[in-house]
Formats: sequence, structure tokens, C-alpha cells
Amino acid sequence: MTSARLASPRPSRLWLVSILLLVAAQALLWFPMVAPYRVAIARPSAAIVQADRIAPSSQMLALIADASMMTDHPLSGAAAVEAADHLLRGELALPSLPVLKIASDFSPADLQQGVPVQQLWLASLIVPDLLLRAYEYSHRREYLVAAQRYVQHFASWESRRWLPTGWLWNAHAVSNRVAVLARLWRQVRDGQPRDPEFETLIHEQAARLGAMLSKPELFTAGTNHGVMQNVALLQLALAFPAMPDADLWMRTSMDRLQQQLPFYVSSEGPVLEHSAGYHFHGVVVTGFVVKLLEAAGRELPPAILSAHQRALQYLQDMQRPDRTLPSLGDTYRYAWHLPAILGIDQASWDAALQSRGDFTRLLPIAGSAIWWSAARDGSAATHTTIPWGYFASNGHRRAQEMSVLIWADGTDWSTNTGYWPGEDAPGTATTNGWDGGNAPHLLGETADGPRSTRLVSSLQNAELRLLDLERQAPGGALRRQVLQFGSSTWLVLDSADTASASTLRVLWTAAPETQLQSLGGHRYFFRNPGRPLGLAVSVQGAAGMSDIPLRGSRQPFGGWVAHDRRAYPAPSVDLRLRGRTHWMASELELRGNEFGAAERVSVSRFTGPEDWELRVRTPQGDRLLSRSGQKLRWLGGDGGDAGGQAAVDYLLEPGPDVTAGQARIAAAARQIRERYPPLQLHEWERQRAFLLLLLSWPIMVLLTWLISLKWRHAYRALWVAAHGAWTAGAGWLLFVYMRS
Repeated sequence: MTSARLASPRPSRLWLVSILLLVAAQALLWFPMVAPYRVAIARPSAAIVQADRIAPSSQMLALIADASMMTDHPLSGAAAVEAADHLLRGELALPSLPVLKIASDFSPADLQQGVPVQQLWLASLIVPDLLLRAYEYSHRREYLVAAQRYVQHFASWESRRWLPTGWLWNAHAVSNRVAVLARLWRQVRDGQPRDPEFETLIHEQAARLGAMLSKPELFTAGTNHGVMQNVALLQLALAFPAMPDADLWMRTSMDRLQQQLPFYVSSEGPVLEHSAGYHFHGVVVTGFVVKLLEAAGRELPPAILSAHQRALQYLQDMQRPDRTLPSLGDTYRYAWHLPAILGIDQASWDAALQSRGDFTRLLPIAGSAIWWSAARDGSAATHTTIPWGYFASNGHRRAQEMSVLIWADGTDWSTNTGYWPGEDAPGTATTNGWDGGNAPHLLGETADGPRSTRLVSSLQNAELRLLDLERQAPGGALRRQVLQFGSSTWLVLDSADTASASTLRVLWTAAPETQLQSLGGHRYFFRNPGRPLGLAVSVQGAAGMSDIPLRGSRQPFGGWVAHDRRAYPAPSVDLRLRGRTHWMASELELRGNEFGAAERVSVSRFTGPEDWELRVRTPQGDRLLSRSGQKLRWLGGDGGDAGGQAAVDYLLEPGPDVTAGQARIAAAARQIRERYPPLQLHEWERQRAFLLLLLSWPIMVLLTWLISLKWRHAYRALWVAAHGAWTAGAGWLLFVYMRS
């Protein structure tokens, strides 16, 4: 009896302990993924639901619902009715996106369908949102019933989830769901017959959303997602004021938002997310806060109002008369309209865009310049944007510093690629780098690692604007000087001084609707058929410069512009120059839709970025513009006195010291991240650890058993030692490797 027991070390206690160790290790492995999303909520009482039936007013609920952070969700009115009819047939049909077959009553599988933006919107509850918008417009009850059924099925499934899937618990999606819930509550509350059980379900969803949005572990403090989370908490507090946590939601929203503002919105106005489109988004979400607090009669913190007003003014400066924005960073190429909730008079806004006089905006802390030249004497109005700011801690980082974006007559004559479609990961990775814009860069240079660009000097007067920028690249210093003569001629002077031989690249790209004609001798002409203007491009440079036209090319990458979630081939000119000391001068001149006359500006001498001479053709004759250090000199005619014009000297304005301003931005970003560190789930590492734990346990048990067959008297000691070693290894894996 004793020998049989020793022959097989099977004591149930040892096996139980062994299995418990495996189960405990797996629980400790996966619990950190589950814990952040677990929220405990109490079932709201009938008294709470009844109180929220009385306040807020229906008008206030409508305002909260209209503060939708699906800011590029365009459908309302008859368009929403058409989309809702598709939904009743099991189809999600949205502009510029493929039609998806979905379950009209909600299916978890639908969250994985389509391109990323469709998945985000499905997780944001766009289906009931469209149904409710259609109901508000048409009063057809089938839309309301379908929306209620969809939300009921979604809520039942979502509340049982343990682990995130797709965009389900993405901060953007969770924030978006609040406006939909407010829209649904308004219709259910004001409708008949009453359904107390469904009204309670709506409040349970409000409690779940509030708990997730206010949970410190889930606060994405460093990006616009965190701003949206705070706006959504404000919406919840105002839409469901009787909820026990409504005051907490309000305080959390205001406290966190005011911590974010110093690094989210520059003291000069721009939203610091490297993107015209996300600046627009920042104007919208800060505007929501202002309008909601004002409508509710709540105190409006001055910092929030000031940030919104600054951002709104910068948006107006950056927007063109056709409502487009420069393709700066992650920006779609279409007309941008502020939502009605912000109370902007559209006719007055359009009139202001059309009637602006000449202006220059120079924002050195944010790193941006805007030049606007109004139409006069038959010339078209022109809009020029030059970004150079880079904030490594902020969102939507793109390699685009020192690019030049030019608009005139409804056309982008010099542009970057814009917001590449999210489903094309290789294209996104490429356009996030230097190939996604027209900034000077060294071939092969990546967008990774620290980098900085400084404003060296600038000048603005009646006939000349100049911006001198310098970026430190891994291989050396790159310099770009942008000069604008009058309203229609630009000279972009690029130079680089590198430690070893390298290739300087510049990629000039125009809008997809333009056509490119190569004229030889480094000369090109972009024309837009049916438009009176074209853009002449003439390039000069050091020996060895090459140029090739590209259109829709993947290798080398060039000739693409993204428009409303699609990438379109566009004409471009790829300029390259190899060496250690480089210089290239690109003249961009708007002309009648034919290339006729010679270049207006030519380089007669270049010995360095602060020692050059240009010959400028004017109606009064040729003039010379020279630079020596920080001084510019205009001379009239050959020899300096033709036409009786004397020499005119200008002293360039040195770029201001922005160290303190940028340090404040970095400090604010660092402080909030230290208080709310980003959630790191390490899914891939957990999967590897899961397999390692799962495979090592049976191997450990088998080896221990085989060894104990020989040393039967020591099997208990062997099992204890083996499990102790396995437990130590599992502890290192769980508490050292997974947290490193």
C-alpha cells in the first residue's frame, strides 16, 4: 500500500495546490486588463428617475444632445431619415464610406466591421443616433422603437463584458455615447407611453458612462480624447442632475479640463495637436463647454472661455474663404462648418473670411505663421500657412515642420497629404513621416526621436514677407527661408549643412484636380482646368540637383492628397540634391493659366543661408535683393540706382526666445501625465506570458513526477521545490517583466 502510494505522487492536496497556483498566476496576469474597466454602479431609484423627468428642460437636453463629439458626423434632417431607412434594412450607409451590412438590433460582430472610423462610430452608437435624428425630423415612431431596441441590446451585452474589444471602451467612443444617451432620454422622457424599466436602464447607462469617464485609470489626459471625456462628464452632469454622482462628474470635468488647457490650447490660440483639423475639433469641444455652462446658468471658468476665444480667432485666421483648412497634419480636405450649437452666425463668418484685409499672424510659441493677402487690382486673394511647432508630448504628431501651404482661387497650390485613410497602415506610417509633406528633409530621415525647429528671423513690410527657420536634423542643420513678394510670388530657399554626404529632398504637391506640365530646365506648370490661375514652379540649385514629376507613386512616395477619408493621386515634383552643402531655391508664382513669361525671381548668388542675392523682376525693372547676416538690402536696377531708386535696408527681426513659454507647455503636460499615467495594458506581452505560464506548468509537473519515480521518498520535497521555483518565475514574470 505504501509502495503504491509512493509510485505515483498523487496526493490530492499537492495537485490542488498546483492547480491553484496556475489559476492564481493566470488571474494575476489578466486582472490588470479587466480591473480598469470594471465599474460598480447601483440601480438608480425611481425617485432619481422621476426627478430627472422634471429637470433639465427639453431645450437643455436638446442642447446637450447636439453637443455631439462625432464632429464629422454630417447627417441630420432628411439625410438622417435616408440613413435610418437603410438601418431598418440592416445597412449602415454613410457618405464617402462603404455600405456595411449590420444587425438592426445590434450585434457584437458589427463592432469589428468596416474601416476604423466606421468601427469607432459603431462603438459610439451612431446607429441609434441616426435613428433618433430621423425620428426628431419625421416623427415616425418606428425609428424611436428601433433606437430603443438597439440601445437595450447593446447595454445588456456591454455591461457583461470583461475585456475590451475593438473601439468599445475607447475614450472617444465612450465620450460620444453620452450625447446619444441624452438624445434618447429626451425622446423617451417626453414620449408616451411611459416605460419605467427602460427609463431605469437609461440611468444605469448614464451611471456606467459616468463611472468610466471619471475613473482616473481611464483618463487619457494627454490628448483631445481627455478633453472629450471631460466634456462628456459635463454633459452627463447636466442631463441627469438627480444622479448621486452628478456633482462629482461636474467637479471632475472642470478640474481636469483646466489642468489640460495650458498644454492643449496655446496662449497664442492654436490647439497644439499639430493639425488644422484637430484645431477645429478643439474649437468645437471647448465651445461646447462654454455654451453648455452658459445655458445651464453655471459658473464659466475664465480660463476655459479665454482658451475658446483664442482658438476661435486662430481658426478664422487659418480658414480660407471657401471654408477649407490647410492640409496641416491630420486634416481632411473639405469645407469645415462650426456646429449650430456654438451660435456662430454663418453669414457673418463667411463675410469676415471674404472681406479681410492683408494680415500676418506670427505665433512663435506655437510655431506657426499665416499670411493673408486680400484680392486687389485683378489679383486673387492668397492664403499661406507655415507651421514649425512640434510638441512631443501632444497628439497627432506629424513630420511637417517648415512646410509651406498655399491656397488661392479655391485651389491648394502647395499642400501636404492631409489625413491618410486609417485602414491603410503602411500609407499612414509613410505620411506621418517626412514624405507626407513638402518640408525639406534628408532622404531616409525618420520622424522618430527628438527634434526642434526655431524661428531665426522674420520680416514683414508692404512689398516683402520673410520667414527664416532652422531645424536640427540627425544628419545636420536644415534651413528654410520663405519669401513672399506681393500677393502671388513665393521664393522658398532651402539649404542644409550635413556632416556627411546626404540627399536633401523637397516634394511640391498641388491639389488632385490640378494637372502638371513639365517644361524642362527644372520648370513646371500646375493648372486647374476651368480656373483662371495656374502655378509656375521654377527651381534653381547647386550642381547635381534632380527633379522628377510624380503622381500617385508609392515608390518613391509622392503625388497623393487625402480627401474625406480617401487618398487621391495628385501632381507633384520631387526635388533632390546630394552632397554635404546643399541649396535649392523654388519659385512658386501664380499666373494666368498659361506659362509664358520668364521667372520673376532668380538666384544670382548663394554662398550661405545668410549670404545671397536675388534678381527680382518688377514692372519698373529688375531689382536686386541681397542678404548679409540679418540685413536685407533692396537695390533698384542693375548697378543699384536704375530708375533713380536708392538702396533700402531692412533689419530682420530676430526670433523671440520661446524657451519659457514652451517649458510651461511641457511642464503642464508632464504634470497631468504624472497624475494620470497612460493606461498600459501590454496585450501582446500578456499573451506571451499566458502561453509561457500555460506551457511551463505541465512541463514542470511532468518532470517532477518522472524524477519522483526514482526518488520516491523525496517526492514531496521535489514537488515543493519545483513549485517554489515555478512560483518564483511566475512572480518575476508578473511583477517585474510585465511592469517594466
